[in-house]
Amino acid sequence: MIEDPILRGRAAGLLRHRRRARSTTAVLAAVAAVSALAMLAQPRAADAQEPDLMQTLIAEDVTLNNNLMPFASTWDRGREGRDLTFGFGVEKQLSERSGITIESEWDSRSPRQGGGSAGFGNLDIALKYVLLKLPEQGFAFALTPSISLPTNSHLGSESMHVAAATDLAWGGRLNQLPNRGWTRYLRPLEIQGDVAYSRTFDSRGLGSFFFDPVLDYSMPYLNYASGGSVPWWLRYFCPFIELNLRQAVGSEQYRPSESFLMPGLALLAQRYQVSVGTQVALNHEAARDQQVAIVASLLIFLDAIDPRFGWTPF
Repeated sequence: MIEDPILRGRAAGLLRHRRRARSTTAVLAAVAAVSALAMLAQPRAADAQEPDLMQTLIAEDVTLNNNLMPFASTWDRGREGRDLTFGFGVEKQLSERSGITIESEWDSRSPRQGGGSAGFGNLDIALKYVLLKLPEQGFAFALTPSISLPTNSHLGSESMHVAAATDLAWGGRLNQLPNRGWTRYLRPLEIQGDVAYSRTFDSRGLGSFFFDPVLDYSMPYLNYASGGSVPWWLRYFCPFIELNLRQAVGSEQYRPSESFLMPGLALLAQRYQVSVGTQVALNHEAARDQQVAIVASLLIFLDAIDPRFGWTPF
């Protein structure tokens, strides 16, 4: 099972989102399908404003938001058992260039040997600062330091420890290309991702480097740029593919890097985003900890429901 609490937190929302059996997978798929059908049942006119970037599942994104995350579930299966996590949290924009995210999770573990265990995981607090904007190129870069605080001394057989991380995130779309000919179909491409380092403050003092590039295609932006010409049943989707690389550092014995590939689909409506992805191990080292994982999340855009949620104190 994954020992790094920062890595588990990453898979649950901000540091961000992993985990029971086939029945749980079916439930997650049903939740995503029902949410999608509910939001697509009533088509809307083309949005007058340019849509934001799709918000990523595992990688840290560069956007500042006023979001409520009531549900972010991850199921993963590894050689030591299965893990099911239900994450929840809130993100608040503090100023034009800064924001804060607070998240936690309920973790249920089912080892192959011994009894299962469940309890609250760490409390994750992250500050985000957009340090560079390149409007002419359509890209931005953000720095996100974070801390992960234990809410329990143990979760099953695993001790809980304080951890800290720093992320450098980037994101943008190719909307600077000409809006004519075949290049207009490349403008909705969005390039996002992060590079991060985390460290667990225990007796071993292990650290990890992360690299999470993301490529997605924004049908909401294509619909906006084309004046509403995309069919209503297609205009809210963002197919994406994400690569997750992890390299452990600080241990006495060298460990090869772990790599995962996660294709998925996000439904980006005016007030909600529903995202589902399947994370598959690409190398032997990754498969030792996790063979496959299903990640799903629901985000509610509070300032789209009521503009007063967009108030910033600074």
